[in-house]
Amino acid sequence: MSETQPVELVVVSELPPAPLILASTGFLRTLAEVEQQARSLEITDAASAQLAASLQIRLTEAGTQLEKQRKALKAPFIEINRRIDEAARAPAERVDVAKNLLKHALTRFDTEQRRLAAEREQARLAEIARLEKIRQAEIDSENKRKAELDRIAKEAADKAAAAPTAPPMDFDEEVSFDEEPPAPVPVAEKTAAQVALENIQHAPAAPVARPSGITFKVTLVPVVVDVMKLPEPFIERTAKTKAIIATYCSGWREGNPIPECPGVRFEVKRDAVSTGRNTF
Repeated sequence: MSETQPVELVVVSELPPAPLILASTGFLRTLAEVEQQARSLEITDAASAQLAASLQIRLTEAGTQLEKQRKALKAPFIEINRRIDEAARAPAERVDVAKNLLKHALTRFDTEQRRLAAEREQARLAEIARLEKIRQAEIDSENKRKAELDRIAKEAADKAAAAPTAPPMDFDEEVSFDEEPPAPVPVAEKTAAQVALENIQHAPAAPVARPSGITFKVTLVPVVVDVMKLPEPFIERTAKTKAIIATYCSGWREGNPIPECPGVRFEVKRDAVSTGRNTF
């Protein structure tokens, strides 16, 4: 059954017209003026304190306006980003699913090839052990044969030594000796078991089948089964600050007693904040 596939994946959206005005010339001019007043202001009496409060109210409003405009300018782009992410989510999931299928299949194949290679190596070692037993039996048999030959030769030598001595030779007579060349030392031929043993001992290791273009990353992954048994260097303790704030700080008002909590020091922080609104 065939499925109709889209030709392309398109995200339809409209970009806001450029330039994007974040702060007008009037806004920046007013900000510079208020900044100058804030730098030069010295609070010495109630009037200067009130002026500082008014300036702070205006700056608070300026920050509110700037933040509102910033969000308004970013909103279309955030929406475009959201649409792009949403459009890419489905094919990205399909890519991951297909990759995982292949990854698992390749891992299974590699595991099986390694198992087969291990079986071949075990069979090779078993064959080496078998041939070594045969070769050792051959060596033992050869040693016994040589020992028997040595015994026979020794007995012959002993008999020759016990035989009557030949009369002395007259060296005035010419005696000719037919010198014979020494007999060549026979070279022992290798037995079939010895040849087979040497062949299997020096044979190259069978390669593990592996497709080109991939590699297997081997990592060691810890799986914690009991945190309580972990040594101290492997335990991380982190304070739950949000829980502390929710329990002790939320709802606290100036004049209330400072709460107490083992391992915590509470500090009172005092900041000047605007209570009214004004036009910047």
